[in-house]
Amino acid sequence: MKMLMKKKKDADGSNPVHLVMTGLFFCLFYWIMESVRDVIVFSRGNLFQCMMPRDPLGLSMRLLVICSIMGFGVLAHWMRFRIEMYHKRVRRQFFLSQLFWAGIGFSILYWVLETVREVWSLNHQSFISALVEPGLMQTGMRLMAICIILLFTTYVQILMDNRRKADHVLRQMNEQVELLVGERTKALSTFNIHLEQEINERIRTEDKLIRINRTMKMLSECHEILLRIHEEKQLLNDICHKVVEIENFPMVWIDFQNPAKPAALECRAQAVLYPEDLETLAWFYTNETNPVQQAIESKKPFVSVNLSSHFNDEFKHNKLKNQNYTLFASFPLIVNQHLLGTLNIVGRDDQYFGEEAITLYNELAVDLAFGLNVLKMKIEHDNTQREKEHVRRQLIQSQKLEAVGILAGGVAHDFNNLLTAIQVSTDLAIMEVDEKSPVCRELNEIHQISMRGADLARQLLLFSQKHPIERLPLDLSETVKQLHKMFTRILNGKIKIRNEYTLNSWKVSADRGTIEQAILNLVVNAQEAMPDGGEIQMITDNVVLEEAQCCQIPESRPGRFVRVTVADTGTGMTEEILQRIFEPFFSTKAPGKGAGLGLSVVYGIVKEHQGFLQIQSEPDHGTVCQVYLPALEVQDQQKTKRIPLNAFQGHGKGILMVEDEEKVREFTCKGLQMNGYDVFPARTGTEAEALFDREAEMIDIIFSDVGLPDINGIVLSERLKKKKSGLKVLLCSGYVDQLGQPSNLTEAIYLQKPYTLGDVLEKLQRLVDA
Repeated sequence: MKMLMKKKKDADGSNPVHLVMTGLFFCLFYWIMESVRDVIVFSRGNLFQCMMPRDPLGLSMRLLVICSIMGFGVLAHWMRFRIEMYHKRVRRQFFLSQLFWAGIGFSILYWVLETVREVWSLNHQSFISALVEPGLMQTGMRLMAICIILLFTTYVQILMDNRRKADHVLRQMNEQVELLVGERTKALSTFNIHLEQEINERIRTEDKLIRINRTMKMLSECHEILLRIHEEKQLLNDICHKVVEIENFPMVWIDFQNPAKPAALECRAQAVLYPEDLETLAWFYTNETNPVQQAIESKKPFVSVNLSSHFNDEFKHNKLKNQNYTLFASFPLIVNQHLLGTLNIVGRDDQYFGEEAITLYNELAVDLAFGLNVLKMKIEHDNTQREKEHVRRQLIQSQKLEAVGILAGGVAHDFNNLLTAIQVSTDLAIMEVDEKSPVCRELNEIHQISMRGADLARQLLLFSQKHPIERLPLDLSETVKQLHKMFTRILNGKIKIRNEYTLNSWKVSADRGTIEQAILNLVVNAQEAMPDGGEIQMITDNVVLEEAQCCQIPESRPGRFVRVTVADTGTGMTEEILQRIFEPFFSTKAPGKGAGLGLSVVYGIVKEHQGFLQIQSEPDHGTVCQVYLPALEVQDQQKTKRIPLNAFQGHGKGILMVEDEEKVREFTCKGLQMNGYDVFPARTGTEAEALFDREAEMIDIIFSDVGLPDINGIVLSERLKKKKSGLKVLLCSGYVDQLGQPSNLTEAIYLQKPYTLGDVLEKLQRLVDA
């Protein structure tokens, strides 16, 4: 239609460009005719000179006529617009009369202007005469110009008439088109209504499918998490974050019922879209009417589209409405009819929660509850297996330790017999030489070395748990000094040891062997914490603890203590490890690299001595172990003077000595005889019993080893006491368990090997005086 109208305009000449070009053509024709007139009538040169006149007045008159022609064209074009705009009210005759009179008017205007030009240019005396009676040539030229104007007017009239006809046809066509468009529009409107309804329905369906597909995707990824994660906390956190990530919910959290308080809930996992929603999440635990309780009580999914109505607090109510948090859903986690907790969701008002979504989320809750139950069973099974493996390793370790202990006890027993022979023979030699003799000094040195050997045997017995606890006043500074050489032997060359001792160290009541073992264990642990080398610092000092200080040291109490500090520059320990260091068989080393008994043994030794431990450590900052042992009172710290051997005389008392070790028996008998005792030696229990039957009247005391080849020394002593009342008994052994065997010998005195001659004489004196 637009192309048709454009062609129509071009054809009837109503295009303004066409009218302008036509007017310019008539103006050019007029300009040429004027130039011809000036050449012929006024003889003003050739045609080219007249085409370009230099006379201002003549040039202005020509331009005036051209402007009049162009003005008439503009007027005609204006009238054409009037036809287009007011064609229903303007009649054709009125328009044509207007166009005719406009042409006549422009012609008269031209006649007058031409007269004015002639008066001014040709110096006519009268304007009236030039207007009414122009010359023949002027009249012809004027008529020619008027004819040109009228011709232009006629041409414009023809164009306008064609335009009118075209407008009439166009109006008819527009009416038909409007009628057709109206019918088509009505049909399209009806179709559009149905199409819009169908599109809206399809949009709602697609949106619903998108939501369901998103929920299905979330459900699938949550199932993957259930299969992949085997740790409860991480599992719950991953589930919450996955729901928030895919579904774009503001808050998702999982509540578990508190076993101690079934009505109370505790948050096990949570995920929020915005960090500031954590404060909003806390409202559910401070609100009196928690909507989660409705799902717990009914054990069915609970969905609410007006979340703010569940909060009585006006501020919370308005805050939830301002945030558009209107949707709330809670799904119970139930397995085997047992409620574990709930899966809770908070959504915005544009997040519709349909029946399909409720079904899918309820399925997620069921699967999550089942997964948690399976995970719990798996953890219990793994714990049971680990416990069984742990018990098995403990049993194997205990068997190994028991085997090593038996071996150590046997070695220590034989070693004690050798040391006993050495010590007794040294005592006999010392009795036979002058105290000022160099030999006496050498013998004393041998005696001291044998005492150190006795300490080693005591340590072996301590390891084999066959060492008797014998508490004596002990100087810890001196003990650490004597252990220094041992430390230098067991530590590798990369580790330096630095000691700081208190000059006037208080004494403690302690067993030397067990304390040495505790300190040795601490040093070994410090070495293992420094695989690349470092420094161990050992400090002994006296401390007085007040009430305020005891608050910072576990299991401590006020009083006077001697403190032994073992500090290293090793790897240190975390807080979690510090809480378990005293557990038996707990070790941070690889399997097979340690028994995990070091610190537990130290803890037991210190507790047995009424002391306590303080251990401070940080990763990569080393460890400081401090042992506190209670100090003795002043009167208990006095040194006991050594009593000479000649102070213990037997005065003819008879002793039945039963000892299977030949050298021990030989030297001990000789020492007893030199100190006034009548000795009857025997190697076995049978031999001793036969000897007793023969010499019962001469025997006052039985001095027997507990471990005899054929009979126990305690049993032998009980038999002999039945044969002779008032018989005194002195028993000795290298095993503490042998000395601790039950018996009826309540008045018997026990002596631990290795012993010296002085120890035997002192014990016998006690028996005689008893």
